[in-house]
Amino acid sequence: ENGSYPSDTSDDGPSTNGSNTNRILPNMMGEDKVDSLGDAVKISEQQTIRAALRTCGSRIEAAKKLGISPRTLRYKIARYKDRGIMLAAGD
Repeated sequence: ENGSYPSDTSDDGPSTNGSNTNRILPNMMGEDKVDSLGDAVKISEQQTIRAALRTCGSRIEAAKKLGISPRTLRYKIARYKDRGIMLAAGD
């Protein structure tokens, strides 16, 4: 190596090969263990949708706040329900 690029084993931050992902994501997500970046994204999406539903007066307002269509929000909520995940008290 010529010293111009950090090695993958550096502790300066996450490496581009994802080896540090499991060490970093659990702290960010407040979870004990996150198996992959995809899992972290799913958890983040659920938390974001739950927060929007809780703070907005309607699903239409929540969809606007999330930047998605009401139809997309209904679809996501239905998929969560199918998997036994309730996002709001009324679900």
